Amino acid sequence: MLYQRDETATPQDNFLLGRQELYFTCFLNKSVAAVYDYSNTAKEVYGIITGLPWNAYLKFGTFQLAYGLMLADDNSYIRAPFGFSFGRSDTGIETGFYPDPFFLKLAVFNGAGSDDGKILSSWGGINISPFTIGGSFYNEDSSVNGDVQKSGVFGWGRFWRIVGLGEYDRGYTQNPATGSWDRAIAIHGSLEADLGNSVYLRLTREFRNPSYAVGDESVRNVVGIVFYPVQFLQVLPQYTLIQPVSGPNQNSFNVDIHEFF
Repeated sequence: MLYQRDETATPQDNFLLGRQELYFTCFLNKSVAAVYDYSNTAKEVYGIITGLPWNAYLKFGTFQLAYGLMLADDNSYIRAPFGFSFGRSDTGIETGFYPDPFFLKLAVFNGAGSDDGKILSSWGGINISPFTIGGSFYNEDSSVNGDVQKSGVFGWGRFWRIVGLGEYDRGYTQNPATGSWDRAIAIHGSLEADLGNSVYLRLTREFRNPSYAVGDESVRNVVGIVFYPVQFLQVLPQYTLIQPVSGPNQNSFNVDIHEFF
C-alpha cells in the first residue's frame, strides 16, 4: 500500500495499491520445483532444477529478468525508466552458477511480439566481503522495433553501519528506419545507515539522460526512513525531488507500507 502526495500546480493525494505477489512452490523432490507467482504486475510461472555442480541451477518458463541491482523501487532511474521493471516478465531459459566467490547468470528469452529475434542477457560478478562488484549485459535483436543493447556495472559494500550501492548503465537503441543509434544513461548512488532499533536512514541520488542529448537530463533525490513497527511490517516514508534540466522541479511525499507473510 502506498500513500502519495504530489506537490504539483494542483496537489493531489492518492492511495495506491502497489505491487502484490503470492508465490506457490511445489517440490517434486529436493532438487526440482515448480513455482507460480500470483501478481498484479507480471506473472512468473517456471520450473527450476537446483543442486547442480558449482551450486548451479537451471530455470525455464516465464520469469523476471536479472539486471543490475534489481532494486525494489520501480521508480528508480535504473529500473522501469531503463526498461527493467517488476511489471515485465519474459519466456525463456536461464542458468546460474555460484562457485564462491563468483556468481553468474545467463539467459535466453523470446523476442517481443511476432519478431523472431531473441533476447540475451547476462548478470554476474564477484563477492569479496564486505564488497561486491558485478556487471550486466542485455541484447535484443528486433527488425521491427530496432536492436537494443544495454550494459552496466554495479556494486555494493558495507562499512560499519552504512551500506552503499552504486550502478552505472548505458543503453543503445537502433532506429530501424535510419539505422542510427539512440543512447541513454542512468546512474544510481545510495546510502543506507543503520540507526538502531530496526530504523534505517536511506539517501538516494540518481541521474538520467534518456536520449544522450542536452536538455532532457534530470536528477532524482530521495530521502527516506525505513522502520519496522512490528515483525513482517515495513514502513517507508520518503520525500522525492526530481530536478530536470528544463522545466519545473517535481516533488512528492509518500508512505510505502510493505507487509511480508
